[in-house]
Amino acid sequence: MNVLRTRLPGVLIFEPQVFGDDRGFFMETFNAQRYAAAGLELPFVQDNLSRSRRGVLRGLHFQNPDAQGKLVYVLEGEVFDVAVDIRVGSPTYGQWEAVVLSDANRRQLWVPPGFAHGFCVTSESALFAYKCTALYNPAAEASVAWNDPALAIPWPVEAPELSARDAVAPCLAEFARERLPRYDAEDPSPSVREDAMSKTILVTGGAGFIGSALVRHLIGETAHRVVNVDCLTYAGNLYSVAAVAADPRYAFEKVDIRDADALQRVFERHRPDGVIHLAAESHVDRSIDGPRVFVETNVLGTYNLLEAARRHWRELDEQDRRDFRFHHVSTDEVYGSLGETGLFTEETRYRPNSPYSASKAASDHLVRAWHHTYGLPILVTNCSNNYGPYHFPEKLIPLMILNALEGKPLPVYGSGQQVRDWLYVEDHARALTLVFEQGRVGEEYNIGGHNERRNVEVVHQICELLEALAPIKRPAGIDHYRDLITYVDDRPGHDLRYAIDAGKIQRELGWVPQESFDSGLRKTVQWYLDHEEWWRSVRDGSYRGERLGLG
Repeated sequence: MNVLRTRLPGVLIFEPQVFGDDRGFFMETFNAQRYAAAGLELPFVQDNLSRSRRGVLRGLHFQNPDAQGKLVYVLEGEVFDVAVDIRVGSPTYGQWEAVVLSDANRRQLWVPPGFAHGFCVTSESALFAYKCTALYNPAAEASVAWNDPALAIPWPVEAPELSARDAVAPCLAEFARERLPRYDAEDPSPSVREDAMSKTILVTGGAGFIGSALVRHLIGETAHRVVNVDCLTYAGNLYSVAAVAADPRYAFEKVDIRDADALQRVFERHRPDGVIHLAAESHVDRSIDGPRVFVETNVLGTYNLLEAARRHWRELDEQDRRDFRFHHVSTDEVYGSLGETGLFTEETRYRPNSPYSASKAASDHLVRAWHHTYGLPILVTNCSNNYGPYHFPEKLIPLMILNALEGKPLPVYGSGQQVRDWLYVEDHARALTLVFEQGRVGEEYNIGGHNERRNVEVVHQICELLEALAPIKRPAGIDHYRDLITYVDDRPGHDLRYAIDAGKIQRELGWVPQESFDSGLRKTVQWYLDHEEWWRSVRDGSYRGERLGLG
């Protein structure tokens, strides 16, 4: 049995072991001894079944007193299942977790006492089962409005079929506090042994910008173990993971993914339970100046990693093979350029326009081929433009911040009208972890920040933030940071607009970004102001902010 954390302490996902052959399959829906071994004592007293048709929404229900803990799963069909923390005094009060449960993924969701619970049927019909730790008490039952605007749950239907009671349920804020369950800090939820939920994850490119954010998140916020595989090119910096480097769950391997033999040794040494692949050459301007290394790293390197992972995966036992994941992290640039309207979805056809995006598109196709040809359990995510701490200063936002602080020109390509969707890197790290843990095998998920901005608007906003946060650092002779803005020739083949539709990951996994562009950019500017030692050391290296990508 595999146990997965969610973002709400105490709300857990179980993946029971399934035994199957050509006659069918067998699985345990509950085994007290196995759950106890994982640290969960669940005294169930009632079993329930519910069959509903497509579009039916039941919930959000709770009992107080006689709060029920529920172990819920689906025998037939598929549901979008939601747990909401309504415990007065809880640090996660009003937060929710959403999980897709189906007869295909066979997952179970543990909803602790004190949470409101509901589900919506997304298949033609669904047979839904749940075990309860307290008997049903109609006098103690109540409902929270399914469409409570303060909760903003992304239900997969706009007009669900509701019971008469659920249709008039009040919002959470309308309940008297004594009507709601209370949070008990001494025993807020059943304990779960850390080793029952942790995996060894091989993260490639873990010293880079996005990779280091993911490593910091995995070590700091989960029970997983991390093997960071990075060859430390110009964009890799171990200072970016220094905060977690001493953790016993962290290991570093200086290995180039172009070295197939070295990769094989890493798999043999660490025996990972999964891979999150971020290692890549990623700067468009550099791909214009020197495309060869992009093909070698992004295409051949991904091939080497797939083959090493496939050999390792084939040697695992049946359950470990089923649990293994190869998560490939890609970019929205593989889709090409948008006009003034429209969004990239998971169904958008590929039209890469730069050597960088073409090499990433090729790697995406390899990953899908290894799934369909060899059965390797893969996941693919495509993200929009990331920004945040530890970003190498060849990219737009850190380059503008640091050039401004040093009194250098702020070069804007062309007229600066190019539009990008901006995603705060720590939001991205949370999304990657969620997809790795809960995503459906073989699926693609777009990850975006819902923050479209023209490049010139981003530069002006950075200047305004520097005026507010660091007026005394303004270089001599400059009245305002924006006076440093200069317009330069556009890069060859510059795509006009990228914009992500992140609806799928929101519907299926409940992920939404926590940072707006305004809050994330302010945090980013402040981080660079507070970490001059880091960016000075980068500036003293091989890159000093010169123009790249002229061909």
